[in-house]
Order: sequence, then structure tokens, then C-alpha cells
Amino acid sequence: MRKQLTEFGPFLGKGKQTRSLEEFDLETERLIEDLLGQASNLLHAYEYAELGEAAGLVNMTDEAPEGTGMDSQRQSLLQRGRVLESCVAELEARRSAEPKKAKIGHTLIGPQIAEHMSTEIGA
Repeated sequence: MRKQLTEFGPFLGKGKQTRSLEEFDLETERLIEDLLGQASNLLHAYEYAELGEAAGLVNMTDEAPEGTGMDSQRQSLLQRGRVLESCVAELEARRSAEPKKAKIGHTLIGPQIAEHMSTEIGA
């Protein structure tokens, strides 16, 4: 997902574009669906961002740094970028939670103390 965020830069004027925005959007939608699921709110937010309708979903303020005269294409691009940042944050949060889950599961699966103890004293 970080790769998508890096490849998104040229659409905001930060480098040379190597493919169309439509191709990028299709690949990004597939990637979000694969990593976060078809029912993910972030997948829906990305779809809304393509239309420039995701400002409320990605916590964009009304006062964007570019000013109030921002065209709809630029706004749509900024919203896409915000959704991609949210996807990266979600994946990082999931990754940091995984070791905790694995550790808990591992401690509960191992041999139980009762299996190694005797009911008789001194045995």
C-alpha cells in the first residue's frame, strides 16, 4: 500500500506520471479490497474520493491549504491521497496488533501445568 502512496505523487504534480489515473484507481481499488476486504469503509471512501465526495469521510477540513478556489479534480486527488494514507495507517495498526494476538494464542495452546502434576503428595 505504501507503494500506491508513492506512485500517487505524480498525479499531484510530484514527478512524472507513468500510467493513467484510471489504471491507478482500478489497481488501488483491487489492492484495498484484497488487503482490507470488500466491505471495508476505506474501499468505499476511495470510491467516493474518485468522485470528489469523500471530504467528510477522510477528515478534510473546509479550509484546505490550497484555498477555497480548489477545482474538483484537485480536490478528488487530495481525497484519494488521504484515503491511501488511512489505508497505510490501518494496515500498520493491524500489523502491530498481530504479534499480541499470536502471543496470547501461543500461551493458551501449550501444555497445561496439570498434565505434569501428581495428585499425590511426594510422588
